[in-house]
Amino acid sequence: MKTKIMKLINFEKVEILLEGFNKTTGFVTAFLDLEEKAPEPANA
Repeated sequence: MKTKIMKLINFEKVEILLEGFNKTTGFVTAFLDLEEKAPEPANA
């Protein structure tokens, strides 16, 4: 059985980390699953 990495990531916690990174550096980040869809943003 193959586990997809996207199912193992807690996107709510990662989003908080990436928002802080964006505010500090101005860089925008995203997670993409090239085999499926990108996850929906929490505030969508």
